[in-house]
Amino acid sequence: MVTYPETVALTSVLTDERARQRLLADTGGHLPHTLAHVPDLVGELARVAGRPWLVERIASTSAGPLLLWAQHCVQADASTAVTDRLWRLHMVHRPRPIARELTACRDAAQQPEKTAGGTRLHLGLRHRSDQAFTTGLAHARAYAAVHGHLAAPIHSRFDGFALGRWLSNHRKFPAMPPEHVVELEALDPWWRPPWTVMWQRFYYQARDHVRARGPLRPDRGFPSTGFGLGEWLYNQCTGYHDLRPAQQRLLADIGLTNETARTRPIAPYAETALKHARAYAAAHHTLAVAYSTVHDGFPLGHWLNNQRQQARRDTTPNARHQALTTIDPWWNPPWDLAWQRACTRARTT
Repeated sequence: MVTYPETVALTSVLTDERARQRLLADTGGHLPHTLAHVPDLVGELARVAGRPWLVERIASTSAGPLLLWAQHCVQADASTAVTDRLWRLHMVHRPRPIARELTACRDAAQQPEKTAGGTRLHLGLRHRSDQAFTTGLAHARAYAAVHGHLAAPIHSRFDGFALGRWLSNHRKFPAMPPEHVVELEALDPWWRPPWTVMWQRFYYQARDHVRARGPLRPDRGFPSTGFGLGEWLYNQCTGYHDLRPAQQRLLADIGLTNETARTRPIAPYAETALKHARAYAAAHHTLAVAYSTVHDGFPLGHWLNNQRQQARRDTTPNARHQALTTIDPWWNPPWDLAWQRACTRARTT
């Protein structure tokens, strides 16, 4: 306590239940991506430690034991099973023994050519895990150079390397060495987003679309986008206020702001989809179609499947679902679709 008064001050904050409640209020129940998302905690630590410059110094930190502790606080609020992880310090976050540090410095001084060419030296002994990371990082760097991001599908391979699985494994590992996180964030700041990678992948599609085709037009139903991207953009507008602040800032960078989201954008392809649904129901007397059903080139089965999933999530039917109910009252039956199709055949024959 005499040698390290800052340790006592830090502990007094982290063990204070009021500080943890303020942290939950700061995050809104979402996992913080950086320490900038828990400003009250960082400010309090700077105050008790007598280091006002600490706020600016660590705000952009996206790895390390303090951020992991903050993330576990949020998770523990939703699941008591996470409570024990609050005080677990992973090996990668523990200080290295001074003997290893001195040995690494001596080796670097004796063999300076190993750090030439811009290669950054990692203090400590090289392990096979570090070598494996270096191999994966090289493929990640090549992928980012081609695609401009690291939101690769989990089963994707790049130059024969299972990059999607490699990235997924590193996203799931909460205690990555901070230097590894820094290297991946240099390629894509959102390689490990606090939301789904699928959302981030669609966002990059929208970003690339804006760069290639110009501004988005939500008031016209995003006419220059494809079906999947247009539906995603429409959903971002309708659910804009449920998004995290960081997601809203990303959307603002491509022209979707709070103002444009409130213009009540037209659902892309909604009218076209409903026209195909009416035509199909007129011919077949049902909308209980299989997922693979295509009507005059339109993926009707895929579109209806998406509408059914949305209808099961939403408690209030939207205009599209009401229109589908008008076309076929049993378009979304509470039983199997195959049964509904068989019932329709029996009724109409």
